[in-house]
Amino acid sequence: MVAKNIQQASAEGDAFDQGLNDRFAQLVASTTQSEIARRTGVSPQNINHYLKGVRIPASFCAKLVGALGVNPAWLLTGEGSRMLSDVSADTSAMAGDLLDLVKAMEAVTKKKLGSLAGNKQLMALRELNDTLISFESLQTKLNAHSEPVFRNIIEEMKNAIAKMDLDRLDSLARSGEQVNRLCHDVVLQREFKTCLAQRALFRREGDRTRQLYRDVVFSHVASGEEITPEACGHIYQFIITLRGELRLKEASRVCDAFIDLLRDHGETWEQYHQLVTLGGWLDVERGELGTGLPKLVAAHSRTPVAGRAANTSLMLCHGMFFAGAMTYEDVERTELFEPIGSQSRAAYALWTVDKKQLKSFAGTRDQQKGAFAFAGAMVLLFAELTLEALNGPSKNWLLQAERRCAQAWEKESNRLPREQYMTPIAIGQLARLCGAMDKARTYVIAAQEFIDQVEPERTPPLLYRALHYRNVLHVFKGSKSSREKELLTRAREFFVTHVEKGYGLFRGVVEAAMKP
Repeated sequence: MVAKNIQQASAEGDAFDQGLNDRFAQLVASTTQSEIARRTGVSPQNINHYLKGVRIPASFCAKLVGALGVNPAWLLTGEGSRMLSDVSADTSAMAGDLLDLVKAMEAVTKKKLGSLAGNKQLMALRELNDTLISFESLQTKLNAHSEPVFRNIIEEMKNAIAKMDLDRLDSLARSGEQVNRLCHDVVLQREFKTCLAQRALFRREGDRTRQLYRDVVFSHVASGEEITPEACGHIYQFIITLRGELRLKEASRVCDAFIDLLRDHGETWEQYHQLVTLGGWLDVERGELGTGLPKLVAAHSRTPVAGRAANTSLMLCHGMFFAGAMTYEDVERTELFEPIGSQSRAAYALWTVDKKQLKSFAGTRDQQKGAFAFAGAMVLLFAELTLEALNGPSKNWLLQAERRCAQAWEKESNRLPREQYMTPIAIGQLARLCGAMDKARTYVIAAQEFIDQVEPERTPPLLYRALHYRNVLHVFKGSKSSREKELLTRAREFFVTHVEKGYGLFRGVVEAAMKP
């Protein structure tokens, strides 16, 4: 193990030296060897040696910084601008500290362990102790100088997130990663990870988004400090990420645990009631309307009116719609946060299969913005196609509809789990509505294979499971196939069980299924 660590450290040192030599070569290419020799006071022979790969000492790096104005952060790490004249005062100070730290590290490594034997043992130990103290002092100084730089990067990242300027966000993230290694402020590191999580969300990197938010939440918990409203917001985002990946059981467990933890001192926070709302929504999605709906109602009543459209109204409408206590028209009259509100209404219209409701979404796909734009655009496309299917399409219409779906699907290569189940279920319904039952059977089987593949770890959204099982009841009705008869039984059990638990939306399906 020791030998392995030594080899690893040696390899890392070689990589650092190679990078330093490469950047020195870039510097020489922009001026001349003789000019660098003259201004630094180093012989041309040594300059030539460094260009040929001889290890560059920290003392020469210091001369490049002092005599030529080279940015030491760029010289040592390759990050940032080449010259100090191009960086801020805070960054320049931090870079100078970084160079001093490298010198201190070099001084520590020069202390020979063999010198600790014999008569000079005490003196060698004192020298080593003094060198280490200097090293630690420089680390502290570097941390102090890096804080304002790190804070500024984080603020710029927040601005880029607000503007959805992803190119700027990527550039800032790269700079932040470097400064993050130097700054030991836990709060700033947590804020930076939160920004990285939002960037990953925009980039549709589901696993990374979840891991970053998980790290942020664990950081809050591990700090031993009392959970704040801001921390509650981070917890909420983590659970939303789990929900987006269809990890409803895990999301529900995490949500319930933090609701219990914060119950005594979070009652006055809007973020706490958002968490309760999310917990209620998860209950509804998991078939527990009896516990979910009261949570939704209670949280909605405790949320300020100004914040309801963006927070609790949508999820309360969701629960009430499934309970049969709100019609589509009721939901339509409710002020909901856009564009998520229109996505939800379009999904409800896929269930009601009402021409007037479906028609209201014509031409709205281009209005979808943000991290969920692709999923929203697909739902709205399915609404448009469902209306066309109801209006008596031509003979080759279904083939054209499949092509339109495929073209829209190909626009996004990084598809998330919540989007993968949508297409076979929605096209299965389109095929059923226009009478192409063989094609509908193909899509129903594909949808069932996806559900079997992801369960029980992941749970597709309730509405789409209902759409799928309604397709099963229509497409496999009277089938003699044992597999299809088994799916018919599962579909009936799905609707009967949910109706027994209060899901009034499905009552009509159950009544129709019970007819001979």
